[in-house]
Formats: sequence, structure tokens, C-alpha cells
Amino acid sequence: MRRIAAGLNNAPPATETIPGRSRQRRRAGSANARRTLTVQDLANLDVDDLARWFTAHYGHGPGVAYPGVVIGSTNAALAQICTLTRMPWLPQTVMLPLQWEPRCWSSLPAAGALGIQAADAFHGRNPEVALHQSHDEWSGPAAVSGAPRMRAKLRLLPAAYVRFLDSSLATGTVVILLHDESVWPTTRLGQRHVLHIGSRHSPLPAQWRDVVIPDGLSPDAEFGFDPDLDADVARWCVAHGHPLYRVRIPDAQALRPAVTALARYRSHLPVPGVLDVLRVLSDRTEVTVNRCSLPRRC
Repeated sequence: MRRIAAGLNNAPPATETIPGRSRQRRRAGSANARRTLTVQDLANLDVDDLARWFTAHYGHGPGVAYPGVVIGSTNAALAQICTLTRMPWLPQTVMLPLQWEPRCWSSLPAAGALGIQAADAFHGRNPEVALHQSHDEWSGPAAVSGAPRMRAKLRLLPAAYVRFLDSSLATGTVVILLHDESVWPTTRLGQRHVLHIGSRHSPLPAQWRDVVIPDGLSPDAEFGFDPDLDADVARWCVAHGHPLYRVRIPDAQALRPAVTALARYRSHLPVPGVLDVLRVLSDRTEVTVNRCSLPRRC
């Protein structure tokens, strides 16, 4: 659906909500152009190239076998757990550093229009990937410029992930799927394209609350899990004989205590096993761990 929420064109510029940042934005402009992707770049980008870049950081092939693998939500504590256990992490969410025009830094309508153009270009080769466009003033790597950010969320396992799993996991190796269930109000700009205004780090400015009208809830752009990926991972696990454990957390902070607990294991167990990880996670009241016990229906 090609629309921005009713009244969005009347939203005050972002520069009015946080004064004194115009010079920062101008300085950030040239850097933004040097390290970002154009709309044409997105039109030529295949999401499997991104997946291949991630898997290239891990050894795989004959003679390589990992104790388990984690797929799903972005989480800093999870990265530490993977390091402790020597498990690879295959993320669902990927930042796409889109080159925004200066007018998009302070104009929500301009940001929405350019986002739609970028989404159309990207979806030409990647129709099954969800795009989450974020616009806030303070959080994330683009905070100096105040520019919007675009994140891609995988809804199917890319071919590069499948090749990595096929070549790096022995039969029966555990697959952990991390579901961060945090959500955020969004406005839908396309079938697989939503706009996030504000974030947990940067609440919606009071001047925009009456004119930016969300029409639903979506997984949090940075941390949230798109549940469509779950079915594809479950199908792969069933077909290849891998137990699947779903780890559900309410937000990105929920795994922090588990990292502390696992660190204590190292005093008598230098490399915690995957089942040790699942046991520690199960002990946290805010974390839910479920094994898919019905292979044909999980």
C-alpha cells in the first residue's frame, strides 16, 4: 500500500525537535555518501551475497563440525554466548546502509518516498525479504546525521545459509532459533516494507504524535524476530535430522544474566556445551526454551 500515515506531510522537521545539529548533519553528508549504498546498488544486490559474507567468517566444509548453530535475532549477549560455546551465529536482520538525500534527514515524507523507491529496487531481486525503515534522532550508527536506516529481515533461509548448514553440522547437531518478541508501532509502506518512527532509545517527538499514525505492530527493526523464518528453519531441521530449540525472549536485555552465568562455567568447564547453554537459559524466568518435539508438525 503506497501511503504514508495521514497528516504526515504536516509533521514538523526533525531539526526543530533537536536544535543545533545542522552542522553535524552537513559534516556527516560526505561520509554518508562514501560508505553507503545507492538505490541502484540495492537493485543489484542479492540477499544471498549478504548471507555468503556472513558464512565466509566461519570455516566450513569437510572436516569442520560445530557443536550447534544459532539463527535469528540480533543480540549482543547472544554473540558472547556463541563465542563461549564456539557456535556460529547466522543473523536474520542485516543493516543496509542506504545513501539518503539530505532532505530525508528532516522530512518524513521525503524519507518515506525515498524508502519506497529503495524498497522497490531491492525487492526486484529479493521479493521475500522484509524491509524495516527506521527514523529517529539518537540511536544507531547513523545518529550523527539523523538519517533513516533500512534493515532487511530474512523470511526464508538464503541458499548460502543452507549450504553452510549442510556442510558444517553433523546429523543430530542442535539448532537454536532465537525469537526476540519485541515489537514497535509501524506504518506500512508496501507489502514487505514498514516504517518505524522513533525507537526504544528515542521516543516519538511530541510534535509528531498527532500526525504520525501507525497502522499496526511489527517486529522491532533492530532486535525483533520475523516469525516467517521459523517455518523454513523448522522444515530444514526436520529434513536433515536436527533437533530445533526455540529460545523466546521479551527484549534484547533478557540474555544478559545468562552470559554471566555461563561465564562462571568456565572455572570448571572451559567450553560450555550447547546443552549447558540451554539449561542456563531455561533457568531464567524471562526466557522460554522449547524443543520442537513433533518433527512433522514443528
